[in-house]
Amino acid sequence: MLEVTGRPSTEDIDALQSPQASAILETLPPTKGKKLIDLFPMVSEDAMDLIKKLLQFNPTKRLSPLEALKHPYVSQFHSEEDEPICKKVIEIPLDDHKYTIKDYRERLYNDIRKRKKELRKHYYYAHHMRYSKYKS
Repeated sequence: MLEVTGRPSTEDIDALQSPQASAILETLPPTKGKKLIDLFPMVSEDAMDLIKKLLQFNPTKRLSPLEALKHPYVSQFHSEEDEPICKKVIEIPLDDHKYTIKDYRERLYNDIRKRKKELRKHYYYAHHMRYSKYKS
């Protein structure tokens, strides 16, 4: 996101209300964002407006999901009767533990291995069930 938006302002960093994020972001060199029209040259004005409003680094300046659903670009898909709103704040528990690169790599590879095993089991079972129909 920072490659597109550029380095956030101090106000935008403060809006995160995260000392850890602030410390990391303050160390970044000043960078200029890219022009969205260069990234998305073929989009309509409504689409560009929605993209700009969603790609705000500062969460207080970014469209909420409900505001985004009411935006002209997607309004044709909006149906208030069919879009329930969650009444409580959803908190995602984050493990703020700092891992080494080696730890991250091992965790990633372990997750990949686990997923491959699950997929192999699934394919074996599907293959076995498909051919057992013909043997019966």
